[in-house]
Amino acid sequence: MHPESAPAAPSALLARRTGAFVVHALLFVIVAAASSRFLAGLQQETVPVALRGDNIDLCDVVASAADAPTSICFQVGHTLYSSTSPYAPAKILVPAIVALLLNSVVLATTRGASIGMHLFGLRVVRRDTGALAGADCHLLRWVAWIIDGFALYVVGLAAVLTTRGQRRIGDLVAGTVVVTERAVGVPPVLAAAIIRPRPVAPASPAATPVAPQWEAAPSNRVSPDPQPGASRPLDDVASPPRPLT
Repeated sequence: MHPESAPAAPSALLARRTGAFVVHALLFVIVAAASSRFLAGLQQETVPVALRGDNIDLCDVVASAADAPTSICFQVGHTLYSSTSPYAPAKILVPAIVALLLNSVVLATTRGASIGMHLFGLRVVRRDTGALAGADCHLLRWVAWIIDGFALYVVGLAAVLTTRGQRRIGDLVAGTVVVTERAVGVPPVLAAAIIRPRPVAPASPAATPVAPQWEAAPSNRVSPDPQPGASRPLDDVASPPRPLT
């Protein structure tokens, strides 16, 4: 095997993948923040001291002042965020999701990797050949984030830690493996799982009970009659005495 085709250490690869994930998360946040400001008209204002009370519904105050229902309204500390633009949540989420789709599918297909994977020297390849994954594989991996991202990405992390090659659900569905850039073109060798289940020790066979010596002795043993003048054996002392003649 050539040195450039050797699999990377699992810990190093996991660290790189985490970095790429953080880059993609930041991309989502940046696009969502821009959309909320320029498309959804999200307003940010400090709550006056006179209105800082548990019995005051600030969203009703904003709706009454704007003479329109609020589509988004929430408070963080003493800062109120609100928007009266119709379909404001969709105006924030749709552009951010489209940005992830362009990054993870279109860019990854045309340029070989998404922004985050480019920065950390990673590529997505086919499990059988090691060639760069196509649009179909990238699309399946992206859609599978619905499962991988369940419960704050616990499902995807558990799959990466416990499967050979550190493959998340998207990789298992699409038949792909994440490798280093220099390993492209070589059928990937799946590294061992980072967390391996402990092998269960085989149960030892049950010991055959040994019968006590007194049980093993024949029960029909009969002591021979002693010769005249001879002493009786010790094990016959408990025998009934012979009648005197």
